Parts: sequence; C-alpha cells; structure tokens
Amino acid sequence: IIDTYTSAAASSARGQSTTLSLTDLREVSKAIPDKLAGFSKSASKLISDGGYTEVSSARAGAREFASSSKIDQVDIIHLADLMGTDEAKGLRDAALSAVKYNRVSSDMVNSYGLSVYFPYKKMQNVDSMVRLYSSIGMDADYTKCIQDFAALEVGGQVAAQGSGSSYLSLSDILGSSQSLSGSSSYGSADAISSLLTSFMSSDFSAIDGLNSTNTQFLSNSLDIDRASAYISENHLDGAALTWSDSDNGRVIDIPEEQWSYVKDLELSMLYDDGQGYLNLGLDNVFDFDDEGRLLAPSDRTWLAIDGQIVAYYHISTTGDENDYTIMGRVPVLLNGEYANLILVFDSGSPYGYVAGVTYDYREGETDTVAKNLTELSEGDTLRFICDGYDYDMNYEDTFMLGDAISVSDMESLTITNENVGSGGVIVSYRFIDCYGQEYYTPLVNE
Repeated sequence: IIDTYTSAAASSARGQSTTLSLTDLREVSKAIPDKLAGFSKSASKLISDGGYTEVSSARAGAREFASSSKIDQVDIIHLADLMGTDEAKGLRDAALSAVKYNRVSSDMVNSYGLSVYFPYKKMQNVDSMVRLYSSIGMDADYTKCIQDFAALEVGGQVAAQGSGSSYLSLSDILGSSQSLSGSSSYGSADAISSLLTSFMSSDFSAIDGLNSTNTQFLSNSLDIDRASAYISENHLDGAALTWSDSDNGRVIDIPEEQWSYVKDLELSMLYDDGQGYLNLGLDNVFDFDDEGRLLAPSDRTWLAIDGQIVAYYHISTTGDENDYTIMGRVPVLLNGEYANLILVFDSGSPYGYVAGVTYDYREGETDTVAKNLTELSEGDTLRFICDGYDYDMNYEDTFMLGDAISVSDMESLTITNENVGSGGVIVSYRFIDCYGQEYYTPLVNE
C-alpha cells in the first residue's frame, strides 16, 4: 500500500510531497510514553535553567507539516534529533522502532512517520491542544513542556514590542514617521518585568490571536521574574538591524552571537505602480560579504513566470547545498478560483518548475488546506494576483498582475528572475527571532 501510494502520488504531479508510514500502535502505547515523559521533563528543565534558545532552535529547525497553515505539527523524531539530549535520543529511538516502514518523497526529508503538536507560530491554539491532549491521555509532562515553551515565547514577544525595537508588519514601518535607526533596545530585567506584569493584567490583545479565553497557559507557566531575567540577556537587538556604509555597499553588521537568535531571514519587496504599493511577497534570497555582513539588495529583479512578475512566498527549505529542496507559492486565480501555484527549486532543477496547484481556502473556513497537488490542464486560465495597498499602507484589494495566461501544459511555464519595471521599489529584510518575533529592517528604496 505504501509503495503503491507514494509511487502513484509521485506520478500524479511533479513535486508532489508525500509521506506514508506503517506504525505499530501497540509499541507506541507501550514504549513511547515513558520516553516522552523523560524528553518533556528534560526540555522543561532546560527552559527553566536558561536553555530556551536551544529548545527554540530545535523547534524552528524541525520538519514541519502544513507550515503555511501554522498548525504547529512537527516530526517528533526530527525534533528529538535536533534537541540532542540523552532523553531526546531515548524518545527518538523508541519512536523510530515503532515506525516499521516509511517512505517519503525527495522534498520531505526528516519525515520519519510520527508528528506531534509543538507550539511556535500560533499561540492561540495552546490551551485547546492542552485540553485535547489531556482528554486522550497524553502525558502531563508533555503538556507542561509545551506550555512552558509557549509562555516564554510570548514573554519574548511582549518584551520586544515594549522595547520599541521591533515592528510587527511592514505596514507599521511604511506608515510610521519614526526613524528606525533611533529605535531603542531592550530594557533591563526590571523594565521587562514591568512590561510582562502589565501584559498579564491586560486583555492580551498585544499578541495577535490571544485573548482572555485562550491564555491559561500563561497563568500556568509564565514566571515573570525568571522570564524577565532570561529575556534581558538573550534576545535579538532589533535596534542593531540598521544599514551602514561599507566598501561593499550598504550592510547590516551584527555580532556573531546575535545571529544565534535569528531563526529565519527573508526579503520583502513592494512595487510602486503609481497608485500605491503592490506586495510581491517574501523570498529566501540574501547575500553576505566576506566579513559576514548582510548586504543590501543590489538589483531590482523578482521572480517571474513566463516573463510576468508574480507575488512569491517562500514556504520551506530542506537539505543542504548539495541536496536541497526549496518550495514556494504564487497566488493565482485558476479558472476564476483562488489557488496557489506551488514552485519547487531543487538540486536537480535549480531554476525551478511548477509542481502543481493547491486550492486556497478562504480565511476562517478551516485550519488546514488540502495537501495534494493538482496538475494544471490544457486550457486552464491563470491570473496572477497580489495584495495592493495605498500609500498609507491601508489594504485596498486583490490586484491582478499582468495578463491572463492560457496553459498548454505545466512544462511550458518557465520561471525566471526579471526586472520589476520602472516604478519605485521598496525592499526590506524580515528577521524572525527565537521567540517568533518579526523584525523588519529599515527600508531600501531602489
């Protein structure tokens, strides 16, 4: 069944992501609970003893499923591998033993057959997942572990926002007259403690998605004094993410230890079409000079399909420089329906190809989207779309990019990098730190 399924999936659409495994549930129920409890206790102790960034690094690097849906499901074996503690190795071995057979597509490396919820992107789901895990008999040490982790992550986000050194969205920057280079850094532990105390007595709305009905995990796990002391010593300094001149052009130069707090880095581009800004998305492209400094973008190019500039959003990167897979999505109207083209760039096809299409569920309909890719058919009509904003960065509408394309076959859709045009271009790098907090660098106008 597994062999036939994965083979059929691979032939149904180039780049189809598949995983299927045979698992002995009796072995899961007998062998894993004790190992999971040991893993959970060691992770909680690591967090309480000042090792949160180690846990955060493991979580950020773990194979994630439905990452665009932000449901926070990760491969438990890969997570344990990255944690690397003795207890994590015990959990890894037990889980690997319970998975008797496993096949994955080439772009789904580090998928070993069992996934688990571990919060990182959507804090509003922590309470409901704790209740669900409790109802099915999940180990209480594990639910304590994920609450401890989530509470400190939220604490780090609150401290970052209160410092004035971070910005939650690009629109905050564009709509702000404040000079980013004048942003302050984090305050002392006492200042952070005051911020967290105020936050805990508020309606929690300072963090997107949180409110008084889904923050029991904070009451259970956030030790304000301990969190304040840790965050004050362990954070990305948003005030340092400013451009300076060098012989190589404009650079961002931060100490090596600061890079340990960076968990993601992507380039944002907006295009001025004379009436407002068109959001062209986020791409995982960046360059460093020989001294390890981040270089400002030096050209006005962006991803294009059949010569037409499109909005592109990086989804994931796996592997290494010799064997890698990069996936991204391009929002489209496919025969009038909202969808996303899935693009794949890998070591066998470095210039990329259109792997297929997934239909886009509208906000609020479901937490996840269908995993399967559908091939485009001859005669399908594509319209590339993007979000448009006025000059005050108020969202206006979905805008069309270029003319409609009539598809002959997916192989005919070519991916290139093209100059975006004669209009103004605004670029910025988005950093995400160990607390899941976003930082946008000062804007670079081209």
